[in-house]
This record gives sequence, structure tokens and C-alpha cells, in this order.
Amino acid sequence: MPKQTAADIDRIASAWVVREDRAALSAAEQAELDTWLAADERRQGAYVRAHAAWSMMDRGRALGAETPPARAWPVVTRREAMAASLIGIAGVGGALAVSRIGQQTYRTARGEIRRVPLGDGSSAAINTASRIEVAMASDQRLVKLAQGEAWFDVARDRARPFVVEARDVRLRAIDGAFSVRRIGKDAEVIVAKGTVECWTTADPARILRLPAGTKMLVSDSGPSAPQALAPTTVRRLLAWREGMVGLDGETLADAAAEFNRYNDRHIVIDDPALGRERLVGYFRANDPDSFVRAVANTLGAQVTVDDRELRLASPARS
Repeated sequence: MPKQTAADIDRIASAWVVREDRAALSAAEQAELDTWLAADERRQGAYVRAHAAWSMMDRGRALGAETPPARAWPVVTRREAMAASLIGIAGVGGALAVSRIGQQTYRTARGEIRRVPLGDGSSAAINTASRIEVAMASDQRLVKLAQGEAWFDVARDRARPFVVEARDVRLRAIDGAFSVRRIGKDAEVIVAKGTVECWTTADPARILRLPAGTKMLVSDSGPSAPQALAPTTVRRLLAWREGMVGLDGETLADAAAEFNRYNDRHIVIDDPALGRERLVGYFRANDPDSFVRAVANTLGAQVTVDDRELRLASPARS
């Protein structure tokens, strides 16, 4: 059975919530729901989101009942409209997982790339297997990158700086656009537009200003020297926002590691010498098969494929 997409999961979760609202589930239906939820952790989040969306619509319907409607809608049509709205709300981005007063959490599964509005005019693109926590206050806009990688296009607001936390790293901007990726204990920052201030909790007095076209790696010991990037390089490094992997001299081993971030079936390289070969090109992040075929054609590598791996080996020697 093909793996369900996030959109499929949102639709099915919404359908279950609508069924529950119409009548109590039978024992067989409840067992079916429990089995469906247990089979994929993403389904539990979708189910919670769907319930929250349905509750909000029910509340709105109850409040609106105080005023007689100007037009009498058939009950079935209203129910179907609410169900359709529920699917739309639960499926927006598929990334909203938790909503608390003043804070929202967005997450993506492996292979998912989501764009979400942040409520202040800013937006975020969230890369594969990532999680951000957003809190909008009167004096600042705070985002915690709890896992993975995200891109932020920041709406200008001098009264409320936009601050990103990535473990011990802090980034602050009034406006602009930049990405942050957590790599173990380190954080990699790429600034595409505007200026971003950067510091660590270990040395908050040392603040670096990163202009557009800058890349920097920040570790526990402090930030590395900023690296100036050409606009074409910035676009290539941020190609993941369009679901692409851009290579310009990276090794095959590094490219395989990048593809493995997005796919359950991993690329494995048998020969370290083959892994040191350098590649150029753009490839779909969710299509490792095409990438492996291109490597085989270019480098003459041997390919072995099964359900779990795409294995590359050096060409046989005569």
C-alpha cells in the first residue's frame, strides 16, 4: 500500500471527526480508528488538529445562533460545508501541531516542506523533519527552531524585533530574509536579504551583524568567520524551498547525506573513493532514484536497488 501523504492524512482525520460528530462510533469503528491512528504518528497530530478546527466551527455556530440567520440553509448543506471547511483548516500547510495562548508550533515530517504565515505579515518555509515554535508578543516576535531548518521572510516592524533561537544561538532582525539550520550543536545561518544580528548565550555581548549574501556557522565556541556568497550561490543553497537539491562541486557523499534527509529509502555508497567524487546539478529532493541514475551514467557507478536502499558502488575493474 502506498504511503499516505500529509494531505491524505488530513482528509481522513477530518472525515473521522465528522463521523464522530454525527453519532457515537461503534466498537468496530472505534477499533478501526485506533488502528489507523497507531499506524503513523503523523495521524495523531492530524486528528488533534481536525478536532480543534471542528470545535472552533461549533463554537462559532453556537455564538451565531443568537441571531436568526438571514437565510435558512438546509441542514445537510450546512453540515457538508462545515466538513469541507474542516478539511481546509486541518489541511492548511498540514504543519500546525499545537496551539496555545500566544504560541503556535509547526512541524514537518520527513520529506515535507511547508510554507506558513506567522500572523505578523512574516512567513516561514519549514524544511524536512523540522519544528518551530512561534510566540508573538507586544515587544518582540520570538521563534524557536527546535529541530531542523527553516527560512524566514520577516515583515518590517521596528517596535517588535524578530528573534530566532536555535539552541544557544540567537538571531535578530527588523526585517529581511534568512535561513537557519540546526546541525548537531551548531547552527548554520544564510542571510539573503537585509541584516541579521547574531550572538550566542555564552557571549551575549559579542554581536555580529550579517549582511545579505552571508553564510556563517555558529558553534558552542562562537561564530566562524562570515563567508560572502554570490547571489547564485544563495539561491542554490536555498533551493530546498522549491523541493530541490542544488550541487556545485559537493562530494557524492555529501549529496547522498542531503538526499537522505528527505527520503526513507537511503542512498548508500560502498566505496569512499566514489563518495569523494564531485557533482554539479539540480535534482528533485524527493526523487533519489533519478539522482542515482544520473550518478551511474556520469561516473559509471554500479547501482543496486531494493525497498530500503539505493546502493552505489565503484565500476567493476576489468
